[in-house]
Amino acid sequence: MYEIGEMIRRHAPVPDDDAAAAAWAVWHAVPELDLMASARDRCKHAKSLLGTLRELVLHGPDPAFEIGDPDTTIADALRLEAERIGHAPMAGEGEHQVGYRAAYAAFVKQMAHRARELEGLPERNPRRGVLATTAPSADPTDSPTPVLVALRDAVAALPHQRDARRERWTARVTNAIEPLHPGVDPTALGRAIVADLPELDRLDETLGRLERIEEQLAATQRRLAAQRAHLTEEVIRWRNALARELRQQADHHVAATGISLDADFTAGFTLASDQIARHLRERADRLAVADLPKPSFPMTRARDAT
Repeated sequence: MYEIGEMIRRHAPVPDDDAAAAAWAVWHAVPELDLMASARDRCKHAKSLLGTLRELVLHGPDPAFEIGDPDTTIADALRLEAERIGHAPMAGEGEHQVGYRAAYAAFVKQMAHRARELEGLPERNPRRGVLATTAPSADPTDSPTPVLVALRDAVAALPHQRDARRERWTARVTNAIEPLHPGVDPTALGRAIVADLPELDRLDETLGRLERIEEQLAATQRRLAAQRAHLTEEVIRWRNALARELRQQADHHVAATGISLDADFTAGFTLASDQIARHLRERADRLAVADLPKPSFPMTRARDAT
């Protein structure tokens, strides 16, 4: 808005207040300017959101990975995990093997202890719940955003040829500023103002860029929805609660790494502890379901008050 006021001052000897009023009139006479600014903002916002969603798809939950059945509690799942990875393989010999096996024994004992704690805390020990079996309903994000619809409509309403478009904008601007008595020929002033707005010639380019980023965003949202289609809110809460428990157990087990006067025992215990912690974190990563970003985006930018 300020830039339009400066254009008017360059071409017409008008007081500041009159230039501000004329700039406001021009801004309303050429709504494509506001739409292009909104489209640029939307492109920037959508590009950031697209990066976030692609990360969620890439590092999202493993839909084929499940532990237990619908009645499995967090405590049950910890016992199942302890049983799954609690059998120490052979590693080394002598005190190294003793330390290695001791770490696995300590892990099983700790998991059992935590499972008993959770059984005394019903609010932290929910059942998994039933997976969704029906296809998700259509996501409203598949619909074009308001700014895209508005920009498409604006382009469709204009002539295809550049010169014809500029004539139309000139006519609009002239009609908008003529009642303000700018002190110069309003048609000449309108033509000069439109000539100082070369960004209008990039209207189709702006629309194309917005359409491409919106298409990429919608495709990524569909992939994410398909990845999570069978996960109800109940199952998501359960998976995330179990993932937190597994990560906590991994941290606890590493912190409890054994130290012995025997270097071989310590080496074996430490090796096993690191392996267990890595397994637990990998399982947690496959279970965890990250929250979806829910940013808002206005249809148009706030108009400057000049």
